[in-house]
Amino acid sequence: RARRAAHLPGPPRRGIALGASLGVLQLGVALALFEGFSRAPVGLVVLVFFCYPLIVAVAAAFLFGEELGPRRVAVLALGTAGVALTVGVPESANATGIALGLLAGIGVAGLVLSARALTTKGGIAPLVLCGLMFTSPLIVLLPVTAARGIDLDLSGEAWLWAAGAVVVSVVIPMALFYT
Repeated sequence: RARRAAHLPGPPRRGIALGASLGVLQLGVALALFEGFSRAPVGLVVLVFFCYPLIVAVAAAFLFGEELGPRRVAVLALGTAGVALTVGVPESANATGIALGLLAGIGVAGLVLSARALTTKGGIAPLVLCGLMFTSPLIVLLPVTAARGIDLDLSGEAWLWAAGAVVVSVVIPMALFYT
């Protein structure tokens, strides 16, 4: 209503739909990671997942013409080596778990690249995009939780801590990242 009164254009409908679909993709990434954790060692799934910065850097060079110079390649190599050293070599590996971790990494790379396109060329403000990306999974999950049931019997203090954790560790960092 305030936008109409001030004659400010809102985000394009196509951009809103694409932003909301990124939220659903984000939900799929989380599900792939959790399922991967249940099938393969967590460290291995995390290692494969964290290939996404490498995917983003290479794809951004092709899609957006970003420079992929020696410094960026060195940083990516050091980051990947650091993750590998932290995780170590797991005793067992499950191909499905590894594939799910890789799928989650590819999904996050797609989120980052798509968000960049939407915020720079698609007419979506970063904060609007974050709002879309956090409300669309909720819309998807509401009927699922209604059908399956969910125990929401938590204390007010627990809800406050959970909300604070989500806002501080996810919403604010993502809004800053996309901005």
